[in-house]
Amino acid sequence: MDKRVALDAVGAVTGTDKSASVGNGHDYLRHYEFFFADYRDRAINLIEIGVMGGNSLKLWKWYFPRAHIVGIDIETRCLRFREERVDVLIGSQADGAFLKAVCAQYPPTIVIDDGSHMAEHIVTTFETVFPLVAPGGLYVVEDLNAHFGEGARNWQTERIYDAPGYFMQLALARVARGGNGHSAGPSSAVADVDSVTIFGGCVIVRKVGAARDPAASREAANEYARTHQMDWSARMRLALFLLEHGGRVERARKLIADVLAKHTTPEILRVHALVEMAAGDAVSAAAALAQADDSNTPEGYLQRRLEALRVQVARAQAGC
Repeated sequence: MDKRVALDAVGAVTGTDKSASVGNGHDYLRHYEFFFADYRDRAINLIEIGVMGGNSLKLWKWYFPRAHIVGIDIETRCLRFREERVDVLIGSQADGAFLKAVCAQYPPTIVIDDGSHMAEHIVTTFETVFPLVAPGGLYVVEDLNAHFGEGARNWQTERIYDAPGYFMQLALARVARGGNGHSAGPSSAVADVDSVTIFGGCVIVRKVGAARDPAASREAANEYARTHQMDWSARMRLALFLLEHGGRVERARKLIADVLAKHTTPEILRVHALVEMAAGDAVSAAAALAQADDSNTPEGYLQRRLEALRVQVARAQAGC
């Protein structure tokens, strides 16, 4: 079966208001389909906070045929929804120790907070559980629209948090981090946030995933090089890419040598220095760095790599 199935249609049949046509008609499921499809056939743990009538547990069991589904609720009557591949645990999302114990027993890949909707609970649950989500996993918070309008105060607790504002700040912190090393934000979780997506009353936070498969990455780059004519700048970038993804140093050296035979610029010399250091030739690396030294210091990624290289060269020259 194709991964892209009519999740909203089945959600309507099972009776969850996450669909567009049941109860409040939140219309979350057509969005979830895009986010959840990659996990559909994997043996993951999905934890949903807030069981209520058990309708969404039925949906998740159907949609994720290899997953273990865990529902959390404070009502013992929800225990009746236990069945094969579906567990229900009784406890409060305000209890951090309980949440950590659940995550230890069922390390989550997807977490859905459809619990108390109390602002403080939403924030503290996220800050407790998100660090425990698997790399590349998803953390979903539903019904944030309840925090607007006349009834908004109903969802505040003794310590007043603005839950929608919290996730907006998280998104802004992710934007600010955008490749320049900044990580300031509303929580210690910011560094692990890959993306923040908001739709309707829902937010989905994706956790930074595991490193890319280096062999597959190298093969993709080399395949492009085999089938396309590359100018000197593309050859230089390929050398750097192979270096960063565990490729053969001699291959990177050959690429840079070909480039240097026709062009000599500070940028090429900097990459040449990185390649030579990877090859264990600190003398050549230092010479290339000295030759490349000018007022136009590169920014971003290459700058950080060069800073580390200068430390390596200095240590090698000092005999460390």
